[in-house]
Amino acid sequence: MYDGYKKILDYVYSTQNVYVRSKLFLSNYGNHRAENLIRKMISINDFVSLIKLIFFCGIIGKGRFYFRKLMIWTFLRNRKNVFHAFLFGALLFQFEKLHYRFMRTYNDILYEGVKCRSDIRREDKGMRVYDMEV
Repeated sequence: MYDGYKKILDYVYSTQNVYVRSKLFLSNYGNHRAENLIRKMISINDFVSLIKLIFFCGIIGKGRFYFRKLMIWTFLRNRKNVFHAFLFGALLFQFEKLHYRFMRTYNDILYEGVKCRSDIRREDKGMRVYDMEV
């Protein structure tokens, strides 16, 4: 069962496939606008979030090549969808993290035996199971 789930995750959440689906969506989406736009002032939190997104997705992340490629393609083709491109970039980063976490858990189960769910949560917080007192 884990092998089938791993194959699905490898296909669905691979950065290349997410990039291709994002690009396809942005090319078909067009320039839809709401009738009554909600105007919002850009706050410091919005700016900090943008900087974090660019840093983690465009500089550090494993899918930085696809993030940059998606941003450049969106800037050149359809600038009105830049917001959506950044959203898909953030989703690309989330999918990378989800895939990494599953693969780490999958390898632990495969090579070290089955652990309970609470042990896996402790490891996510930086604590190793064998370091804990019983």
